[in-house]
Amino acid sequence: MNELQLLKRSSEDLKWFISNIDSIKEDYENQIVAINNKKIVSDAKNIPELFSKLKKLKAKKEEILIKQVPSKKEIVIFRL
Repeated sequence: MNELQLLKRSSEDLKWFISNIDSIKEDYENQIVAINNKKIVSDAKNIPELFSKLKKLKAKKEEILIKQVPSKKEIVIFRL
């Protein structure tokens, strides 16, 4: 996958994350999630744990968007 395709996919994954933040908070509150192709492919409490899980999945890190999921009480304002 070339750089332009990676940027486009990352942008689409970020838009998906923002659009679904409320439901994502329900399942992944205060976790770090790995997103690929508009799906959460892994989650963890910290980055080393997440990278370990992604390695076991043989995921290509350059194709993964990593985001911290805020608590349910936090209000997050995203601007695209």
